[in-house]
Amino acid sequence: MAAVATARHPGRTVAVIGGVVLLLVIASVVAALTLGSRGEVTFPAGSPEAAFQAYYRAYQAGDLTTAYSYFSRGVQQQLSREEYARLAAYGPSMAPPGAIQRLTITGAVTHPTGSATLYVTVEQVSGSGLNVSRFSYDRQIWMVQEDGAWKVGEALLGVEPAPTLKAP
Repeated sequence: MAAVATARHPGRTVAVIGGVVLLLVIASVVAALTLGSRGEVTFPAGSPEAAFQAYYRAYQAGDLTTAYSYFSRGVQQQLSREEYARLAAYGPSMAPPGAIQRLTITGAVTHPTGSATLYVTVEQVSGSGLNVSRFSYDRQIWMVQEDGAWKVGEALLGVEPAPTLKAP
């Protein structure tokens, strides 16, 4: 008859298994925090990405005058600075209250006509603890070059299209 090995110290075995599980959980949390907190990418000055990034920073900081200055002349003709400020105060936001929104420019295509298309991924994170919700979507942003500078070629509130009352 074959002998069956039995643990001499079952309490020690459970403690070792618990310790290994705890180390795996800690390693997972450290990895998630490290990999999930990538710093902001800086784009070359004079690029459409850098111009959009500056616009978005100003908008997020509530500096609507600076954000508005990044709009093309065509957008500024459609939307006055005062109307833009009013819309920004009550404008649409796809993010739930308290959500963290992260924007990543994933690509850009510069066209020979003096315009560019930026490809942007918007990620929103809301909730806390075990009740965290993530949502992401992709968006294209149209940029135009005017007098050697890149401008946002569409009326935006953050990354969302702004409602306009005037025909283009």
